[in-house]
Amino acid sequence: MLALFVVLMGILLGYISGGRLKGLLHTEIRLLWLPVIAYIMDAGGAQLAKMIPAFIPYSWILITMQYILLFIFIIINLFRFEFCLFGGGTLMNFLVISFNGFRMPVAQNLYLDTQGQMAGYIDALAKDEIYRYTLMTPHTVFPFLGDIIYVPVFGGFASIGDMFLAVGLAVILIRGMRADCTKKLAFE
Repeated sequence: MLALFVVLMGILLGYISGGRLKGLLHTEIRLLWLPVIAYIMDAGGAQLAKMIPAFIPYSWILITMQYILLFIFIIINLFRFEFCLFGGGTLMNFLVISFNGFRMPVAQNLYLDTQGQMAGYIDALAKDEIYRYTLMTPHTVFPFLGDIIYVPVFGGFASIGDMFLAVGLAVILIRGMRADCTKKLAFE
């Protein structure tokens, strides 16, 4: 939900700053389809985990493929500041996920911020029943990189890496929308 909000805000700010969506087709950003595929894989993995819970222990394969696509995209486009932000956030999230059984640790104290509305969710996290997420424990590696920020607007949680990703993605969209339309298409 946070990613969708960031995309919408980036597009809105892109329009406000004089950009147009067609600018994304002419931007100097290369391989723009890679993060789109990674996002589809993420959403598909979540749905697959709901339909076939036995998939969850093997989800690390899909998650690794997603991050490979994202890292290729970042490396190819690393010449711009916003990709350093996007890449830093991606790296932070990948580190904490990969060192914690390919699940993002969620701080248990965030439950208090929701006024108890997430009791069932916290229980499911403790049982590792939620795709890509787990409850933070004393054994969590890099706990400061886990989901430690409560986002009340969405009723969800975010990590420091998510914040870097969000700012980087918004700037990518804004600059991309303002691209010169005389350049060749980004998807070529």
